[in-house]
Amino acid sequence: SIDTSRGMTTSQDLPTQSLHLSWEDLIADLACFLPPQNNGLQIYQPSSEVISAVISALHRKQPKKESLLVEPRPATRLGDNGSSSQLSWPLTPFSEPSKTKYHSYKSSHSEFVRSGKLAAAGNPVRARSAEDYVRLVAQAFLAVGTSDPRHDDSKKIDYRLSKMISAWKKEDPPPNRVKPIPVQVLRSNAYLARASNHDFNKATADMIMIAFFFLLRPGKYTVEGSAEESTPFRLTDVQLFIGQTRIDLSTATEAQIKCATFVSLTFTDQNQKNGVRGEVVGLGRSGDAFLCPVLAVIRRVIHLRAHNADPTTPLATVCTSPRKVTPSMITDTLRETVRSIGPSLGFLPEDVSACSLRAAGANALLFAKVDTDVIRLIGRWRSDEMLRYLHVQAAPLVADYSRRMITAGQYHLIPNQLVPMN
Repeated sequence: SIDTSRGMTTSQDLPTQSLHLSWEDLIADLACFLPPQNNGLQIYQPSSEVISAVISALHRKQPKKESLLVEPRPATRLGDNGSSSQLSWPLTPFSEPSKTKYHSYKSSHSEFVRSGKLAAAGNPVRARSAEDYVRLVAQAFLAVGTSDPRHDDSKKIDYRLSKMISAWKKEDPPPNRVKPIPVQVLRSNAYLARASNHDFNKATADMIMIAFFFLLRPGKYTVEGSAEESTPFRLTDVQLFIGQTRIDLSTATEAQIKCATFVSLTFTDQNQKNGVRGEVVGLGRSGDAFLCPVLAVIRRVIHLRAHNADPTTPLATVCTSPRKVTPSMITDTLRETVRSIGPSLGFLPEDVSACSLRAAGANALLFAKVDTDVIRLIGRWRSDEMLRYLHVQAAPLVADYSRRMITAGQYHLIPNQLVPMN
């Protein structure tokens, strides 16, 4: 007999001589045993793997394990608008494994992407990147009015997706946080720029100083990428002061500009990750002849004015060079300076990048015993994310902690009623 609703057969009534036939021929051979199809009968057409496994079982012959390891069909989900979307998930066992050990199916393309073999730079794709990419895809779905493909019926992230990303996070190495750059690196870079005859080198050094003192992200002081990625400060965003008097940068002489004692930068773009639109952040002179935010901005203003630059020109623009100061240029300059100083800094050139300057400024303020709330205000952090930029590896921060712990670690607690009296 044949149970056509399940695509299963039993060996009691099926002629064994028919088992060599194909599925179509087998159905035709058994047509006389089947009820008329006009009674609502539907014959299920199983997959070739199921047919092979069933016939092998009837022959009492064990099939090869590899023949059962096939890629599952993609799951079908219905969106809010009634249309279906295909979601393909890697095959991951979520149930208890059986005693028989099978090699799980893995997509070779996924393996190559995960390992970085398909990446241009050869870097592996970590869980955080995969999670971000999936989020971007979901945002594209939402932008056209469809449902979030990551969500299940309960509007939560699909269990399979969350478990997959969670497993990847456990496999990933520890995050490689950028190291803060100490002042000696900035000073060495400033010395080299001052001795250089190239405006581009001087502009790079000035932008490094501005980023350090103002705790800026690369997109705020360099020019690269789209408008969402790069919104650098422009000439019109700068204000210079002599004492309490604001200088008119369109009419002031170069001598007046060089006398400025205070500088401010205005966040005028609405695509800001840090900073409120219209917020003004200012700093005074540092007292150092080389490392000073006011002097760095003065040099950029004088350079742009000398070449009749438009007020909307980014400060990172070099009018005498076709190149612009980009994050990659900043990274290369910092790494070359770290390499020239050597391992005495306690980190490698590969540990720093253009993002290091924001962390460097925050750490410098911390070592100067500036209150963390003030650091958060200066760096325009809205949460404790600031703590990710502060490194306990910095020796001045932790050198005296053991002595202070011994001094302050001797104390007694206020007893409750259960503690016996002396």
